[in-house]
Amino acid sequence: MAEFLDVARDLYAAEADGIHRPAFERVFRAMADLQRVHSKSDLDLVNLESVFGAFEMARLIGANLGDPDSSAGGGDQLVSAMQRVITETLEQTVVFPVAGERIKPTPL
Repeated sequence: MAEFLDVARDLYAAEADGIHRPAFERVFRAMADLQRVHSKSDLDLVNLESVFGAFEMARLIGANLGDPDSSAGGGDQLVSAMQRVITETLEQTVVFPVAGERIKPTPL
């Protein structure tokens, strides 16, 4: 989890197949907007949970991070974009061992 956002950024930079680029772009623009408040807050911009929490707070107060031209509901779109980035990053990077046609449990 500590490197999750770095992995997501690497997928985006590599133009990996199977990712929704607009969702990744929205998330990374919003994260860049959070840089402005970073010096005035205790916000860990490398931590997925902190960033997701900040996006949720922005949605609740109606702030439009990453998209100043967005109409009302922009926070909902940002949270959806973050959920998509999480899902697609996991889909691209988590590997399950397979034996024949069966998926085996991952080692402990």
